[in-house]
Amino acid sequence: MKISVPKQEIMPAFQTKCISGVAVFGSVYKGSLEDSNVIAVKTLHGVCQGEKQFRDGVSSIGIIQHINLAKLIGFCSEGSRRLLVYEYMPNHSLDVHLFQSNTTSMLSWTSRYQIALGIARGLACLHESCRDRIIHTDIKP
Repeated sequence: MKISVPKQEIMPAFQTKCISGVAVFGSVYKGSLEDSNVIAVKTLHGVCQGEKQFRDGVSSIGIIQHINLAKLIGFCSEGSRRLLVYEYMPNHSLDVHLFQSNTTSMLSWTSRYQIALGIARGLACLHESCRDRIIHTDIKP
């Protein structure tokens, strides 16, 4: 299920919150909806596609359900502004766990292997299992 949400309904939810990550095509903010569900809002920068192409892409992404992929729950497209609303993943970015200086909470090699396997399964779903194969261009540690 994809939900088109007017920008004015999303903007107050994350505008004053801190950035939870910066990605290749935009920034990711932590926010919450009126029902208190926590969300991740990705603002897309430099996307040079028309409305139809954007909505087609959202439609393709919106139907994907996989345990190793964050679920797209909504989007906003007004003028050149593009926002994607995803379920919030609460455990920080992987780089925090891989490269932190606090050695007492470093990930074990078994955990790292399981995470790598999960990432590979998620990418395999995008590349091979989807009707419209999706190339993820924004993998980051």
